[in-house]
Amino acid sequence: MKKVFISLVVLFMLLTQTASTLSVMVDQEKTLIVSGKQNMIRYEVYQGAIDEHYVLRLYKDAQKGYTPQIRDIVVDLEVENGNLLSVAPAGKLDQNISQNKFYSSRGLNSQLKDEGLFLVFKTVPAENSGTVNITFSTTEYTQLSRSSETKVSDNISFEITN
Repeated sequence: MKKVFISLVVLFMLLTQTASTLSVMVDQEKTLIVSGKQNMIRYEVYQGAIDEHYVLRLYKDAQKGYTPQIRDIVVDLEVENGNLLSVAPAGKLDQNISQNKFYSSRGLNSQLKDEGLFLVFKTVPAENSGTVNITFSTTEYTQLSRSSETKVSDNISFEITN
């Protein structure tokens, strides 16, 4: 019971943090699980100090020249052979599947370049191990042609263990 209470307190603290303080918090207590780059977006998944907590960071390197405006990013999260207990910021959570949408009509580019977007989730494997699958899609708006294009990432997966 005490461990559950502490976990809830940590999750509440993460929910109330701004992006900059969350970034510092992530930098202090983290173990990098997986990282890479897809569709011009870099991603990193960290395991927190408490084993069941994970942080997904999506960010973009500063680029010179014209870049399309990213209007929204949708993150799909699924846990196989385990339980997805919570996700922050709150998105749709249905059994072991979650969908979270980050949106701005002015674009997410500056936020992606400054600190990035963060998704914190807590999961527990059912038996000895489980798998977390993450995909994300970006909708880019080009002002010159006034058109939008949606790009979907490949599956990002990693194992979780007891």
